[in-house]
Amino acid sequence: MTGDRLALGVVAALAALGLAKRRGGRNLPPGFNEKIDELISAGRIKQAIELSKTFDVPLDLKGRNLTGVGHGLVGADLSGLDMRGVKLDGVVMTGVSLTNADLRGARMSRARVDEADLTGADLTHAVLRSADFEDSVLQDANMEHADLRNADFSDANLTGAVLRSAHLEGAFFHGAKLDGADLRGSFSHYTTSWPKGFIPPPTVIASRR
Repeated sequence: MTGDRLALGVVAALAALGLAKRRGGRNLPPGFNEKIDELISAGRIKQAIELSKTFDVPLDLKGRNLTGVGHGLVGADLSGLDMRGVKLDGVVMTGVSLTNADLRGARMSRARVDEADLTGADLTHAVLRSADFEDSVLQDANMEHADLRNADFSDANLTGAVLRSAHLEGAFFHGAKLDGADLRGSFSHYTTSWPKGFIPPPTVIASRR
């Protein structure tokens, strides 16, 4: 049985038992949280999302260690989820939707987040070292105090993004859109590669590290 069929089977079984939440209430079927934990532990994040949607409950990924999910988040819809402090180091997330997701303090070093949508995402204090955001949309994303050292933002859209006090040493912005981006107090270095013709504002701090 495939993962998708398994998830559908779980939903169907719960519905058949008449365990769906009561009208107007927040009662969940017995074992619901355990099933969610089981799916997440098995790297079946998409199935956990679908099960949560079935009972109209937002999936809480706060503080979760998802470093073992492999390609399980490729193309996933994580929009608006609470993912504070989540661990996603090295995870492949190509095409993921993280619009308005709360990723404060997330650890995503070496993660592959290319061709993704992070519009309005909150990445304050996130650790994104050597992460790949190529061709991604980070419009209006908040990366204040984030660690973006050696991150790749090639051809990414960072229009209106907040990068205040972020570490940009070694970051690669070739072809990126930085219109209206707030770079005040961010740390640049001679290894930082800016878009052609882009002149960092004087509020960017030259790092000696």
